[in-house]
Amino acid sequence: MVRDLLPITNPVYRENYAVSTLHDQLREAADRLGEEVLERRYDAFPRLLAGFRAVHGGIVHDLAAPPAYGGDLFDPDRFPFLEGRAPDSGWRTTPPSLVRSTTAPCFIFLAPFSSWK
Repeated sequence: MVRDLLPITNPVYRENYAVSTLHDQLREAADRLGEEVLERRYDAFPRLLAGFRAVHGGIVHDLAAPPAYGGDLFDPDRFPFLEGRAPDSGWRTTPPSLVRSTTAPCFIFLAPFSSWK
């Protein structure tokens, strides 16, 4: 099994990009406040997208610099609608002002949160 592909021991990466940390924080919130509170949270999805971008394109930062792994699975241009972008836009070239903003959350459910292990 390949390990250490992502710098999970780096605090900048762990607290801002790691999906495992996001999962733990959501689990803790659900345990403390009830799973209903997760229906009103809007911060997890953008953070998940940031993690996907980090895996696909790498991070250039003094404190965290994992390499870009590329590939189709995490390619932001493969499914630009997840970020509110036009189909022909590029994730590295689209200015934030052209990204459609919405107050409604965008959810992708793979399984009920309570079944996550």
